[in-house]
Parts: sequence; C-alpha cells; structure tokens
Amino acid sequence: MKTKDPYTPINCHFYDHFEAAIVQNRPVTLEFQDEEQKLHKRVTKLKDLQTINKEEFLILEDKTVIRLDKILSINGRTAPDPAQHPINCIN
Repeated sequence: MKTKDPYTPINCHFYDHFEAAIVQNRPVTLEFQDEEQKLHKRVTKLKDLQTINKEEFLILEDKTVIRLDKILSINGRTAPDPAQHPINCIN
C-alpha cells in the first residue's frame, strides 16, 4: 500500500470526521487524489481506518483503500494544510 511520495500525517481534528462517520455508519462525500494525482469525488460509507508502516489509510465500503493525506475533503470540510495545522494523530 505504499505510494511513491512520503506520507504527511493529517490533522487529528480532521481525522475525527472519519471516525465519526464510521461509528455512525453514515454515507459521506469524499474528494481525494489517487496515486496518479487524478481527482475523485465519491459518496460512500467508511468502514475502517488502518495504520501501516506509519501511514494512515481509510477503507471504504467497497474495500477501496485511500491514504489519508490524499483526501482533500469530507462532506465539504477541506483538509487543513499540515504546514499551518501540524496536529497529527501519529506519535
């Protein structure tokens, strides 16, 4: 699951939106980039969050795996810029 570019931990408050959607089992609108930098927008349910080799991933209901730093927004909430909001969830 490793991508070519180094992982940038996401803001912990942004991470909370993923956890809430998983617990509530509600659909969300995600905007994200794939490994080729192509933009995607999907309405889906989120199933799980995983950390592998200090990279965080979101698992969708169809088993699609997205690295968290590739997610641009969830339900219209834009991901904070890690340089300006360096709170992350990995110690």
